[in-house]
Amino acid sequence: MKFMPALLPPEFRAMLREAENELDNVDMPLLDEQHLEHLNQVICESMEYAMSVRIVYHENKRNNLAVGTIHYVDPIKKAIRIVDKYHEWFELKLENIIDISLHDE
Repeated sequence: MKFMPALLPPEFRAMLREAENELDNVDMPLLDEQHLEHLNQVICESMEYAMSVRIVYHENKRNNLAVGTIHYVDPIKKAIRIVDKYHEWFELKLENIIDISLHDE
């Protein structure tokens, strides 16, 4: 995109941008039972000792990273509530979580 000639028609530029965005798309990996048990163990440990965690989650066909402490696990919504270092919270669906690890600050 950086060296794109200025004389290309707008439709072609839009098509190139779309193709470039599709290269970044990632499919949600399938997690086995052992990995799910490990995620559960890390969630319980981080809530018990108020430890910071690093969470890799899948959203909009991309893998994202969140860092914070797990404040609450909602079994009805099947989501966890995370508070980041700026004391703002957000929810992540459990089905979108790929990996959780303890984070050393």
